[in-house]
Amino acid sequence: IVVVPTDAIRKMWEANNLQTVSWAQAKNCSALGDAVYKVRFGKRHEWSEQAEPIIEPVHPSFFFPVLDPSNVTEMKAAILAWEESENSINSGSSFSTNVSSDFCSSTNFPRYLRREVHVPGKVYQEVYLIDGDQLKQQSLESCPITREAALLGDLMAEVDTGYPGLLVFHVANESNIGEF
Repeated sequence: IVVVPTDAIRKMWEANNLQTVSWAQAKNCSALGDAVYKVRFGKRHEWSEQAEPIIEPVHPSFFFPVLDPSNVTEMKAAILAWEESENSINSGSSFSTNVSSDFCSSTNFPRYLRREVHVPGKVYQEVYLIDGDQLKQQSLESCPITREAALLGDLMAEVDTGYPGLLVFHVANESNIGEF
């Protein structure tokens, strides 16, 4: 049994602004039907001196569950996927900002599909160039939207999380037995 001091939980709650994040997620869940959280351990900002537990909201349109065929209420894996362009990166858009395909296609910047594949104990990062109706996988180090983070060691193709389960959590607005 691991005992976590109450003070540590309070600090994590406050650092992640979970009161406000949970309120916003509850509102989104009622409007969008789902809420999704992602947990990671890392530096919150570029200037942060040390890593910490980070709990982030994820827009449900980025969330693609992989269900267990013998128990459709259980996720075997979770895929987070979103579109980015070099322009969205240069303009300061972040992971949690939904970059619409209209925005990306209205520019002359190349468009990319980012995928984060969560399986128990691991997270895989992938990036694909969107070329018409084709996806062409890119290395993290050579892709303009991931190059800097990959070269700095902040973005790796495979991360061992040290946790035996998934670090993506889905909250359904309504759930019936046998439905996800």
